[in-house]
Amino acid sequence: MKSKKGKNGILAAILFIAFIAYTIIVMKVDVQPIGPLGSSVGLADFNAKVAAMAPPNEVWYEMTQLMGYLSILVCLLFAIVGAIQLFQTKSLKKVNKDVICLGVLYAVCIAFYVLFTKVAINYRPILENGVLEASYPSSHTVLGICVFASLAVEIKRNIHDARAVIFKYGCYGFICLMIAGRILSGWHWASDIVGACILSAALVSGFKAILPDTKCAKDLAAEYFGGE
Repeated sequence: MKSKKGKNGILAAILFIAFIAYTIIVMKVDVQPIGPLGSSVGLADFNAKVAAMAPPNEVWYEMTQLMGYLSILVCLLFAIVGAIQLFQTKSLKKVNKDVICLGVLYAVCIAFYVLFTKVAINYRPILENGVLEASYPSSHTVLGICVFASLAVEIKRNIHDARAVIFKYGCYGFICLMIAGRILSGWHWASDIVGACILSAALVSGFKAILPDTKCAKDLAAEYFGGE
């Protein structure tokens, strides 16, 4: 178990370094004013080709917006679980460790969202209410991947029957649909989606690295997942 957690920690570090390197590439390589109002975009040729194949699509946009709300709902459900346990036990130490780890993951996602709204790497391919909005990395993609990848991890840890396979692959399907849908919506440059995937992989690997031993999740399974 410790070896596996250590490998996840190393993988998280490697992926985070890869995200930093990729971000620098987006900022420095093939930067051209191909965005709205002449805004500059890195990896311009690549992004322009993908944008031509996937023009703005309102249906995909609305679908991924709903998927974003569903991701937030999952976060709120775990937050409620943690709040109930804290209220009942009157001690943060007695709150399920998996819930605390999920809270850390969600908090880091929020921190990156705030950071990249303040430090704009790329702007959206289309104006939002007539205004340029930060687009890198795709926050919807980061949210969807982190929430449902971590949910898949919790399902594997806490459910030990046929339901686990159904729920787990349902989470993976959600992630794939979010990535594809965000590209097809035309609301992000392709490089924004790639960056979101790398960052999300780093965050989920870090989440796996800080999780306690599986046995620590037993009470969460019994109380909230119907596990054994």
